[in-house]
Amino acid sequence: MVHCGHYHVDWNTLIEVQYLLSTEYGPLINKISTGSLILWELQPALTFRGPRSLLLDRTIGFNDLAQELSLFNALLMHRLKHSTDPRDKVYALVGLTSARNDPAYTINYSRSVRQVYIDTVDYILKTSRHLEIICAKTRGDHEFDLPSWVPNLASTGATCPIPHRHASTKCVYDASKNRQSDASILHEEGILKAKGIRLNSIKHTSDISEIASLSDFYHSYKALHVWYKFLITHQPSLRQDERFTRLILGDIIPERSINYGRLFPHFNHLQDTWGAIIKQGPFSFPDLESHASLKYLVDGNYFNDNTLSHWGNTLSQKFFKRRLFITESGDIGLAGEEVAEGDILCVIFGCSIPVILRAVDDHFIFASDASVIDYMFGKGIDELEMGEREEEVFEIH
Repeated sequence: MVHCGHYHVDWNTLIEVQYLLSTEYGPLINKISTGSLILWELQPALTFRGPRSLLLDRTIGFNDLAQELSLFNALLMHRLKHSTDPRDKVYALVGLTSARNDPAYTINYSRSVRQVYIDTVDYILKTSRHLEIICAKTRGDHEFDLPSWVPNLASTGATCPIPHRHASTKCVYDASKNRQSDASILHEEGILKAKGIRLNSIKHTSDISEIASLSDFYHSYKALHVWYKFLITHQPSLRQDERFTRLILGDIIPERSINYGRLFPHFNHLQDTWGAIIKQGPFSFPDLESHASLKYLVDGNYFNDNTLSHWGNTLSQKFFKRRLFITESGDIGLAGEEVAEGDILCVIFGCSIPVILRAVDDHFIFASDASVIDYMFGKGIDELEMGEREEEVFEIH
């Protein structure tokens, strides 16, 4: 039973109402979400959050109600919640997940925050055979003397990359293809030994986006202009419109995914008009009169003011604390603000997205996740199987 003041409702009834809203009224809710800045989170809230998210793994459908929530997804879903004791960012969620009856995971308040978080990553690694958790980087990772590969689960920062690509639905990416994680953790030393492949080193990095918040539309659009200029400066001989469009859409293109994300339906039209939009230079959003290309999109009834607002909001999430990079071989991608020239772009087995590591003496540290054109869907593993790359063990501190 769920209580709110003098009112109460049966839990199963609440879940049924949520299911009805998301199925019977899904298209209408999606339309409302897309067209309104205030309600832009309505659709994901009704589909993936609420009462259902407390009990069920959000990577499955409503019809499979027997599936319990995993500890990994619970940590991502509740990452913005607060707790007085940092260990309770994990321990308070265990009872809601499949870990509650698993003797392999024990609640032990005699362990330090550092060890609790290392133990949690180790448990997720062993039970899921994936390493997605190491990509859940947030602000404040230097607290508690954590290794670089252990996310600060106590942080409520908004820079965690995985939720925008993984937590709200089953991850569309598959950088390590069919390769499960082959890794081990040295607990006391705080060392992760993981197998993977090295792709390329980072040759150029752009400035970090100036976006101040997840609703900073002006700087999100400005980042498009700044990064496009950066790209054509370093690769002037290549046609960049298509590559840049694919990059900002997360490399989700029509032949790879249907109806993934609310940016996706605009791909073809954006492809036709992108060059004109970015080449006119930054503008003061939402002053469309001074920006001919955007005014054309609005007057032509393809976009409207609300749609442009939604684009700005979505881009803000994708670009917040990010920078564009170019590798030695010319691949382009987006990564976190910590990434620097000379870092190594890798695919770690068990990670659905590429990662960037930094060589320090005889080991590596984790720098960032990465979104890289082409390598989000197993190209690196294909090259490994064809003998073009070699498998190696990365010792990450």
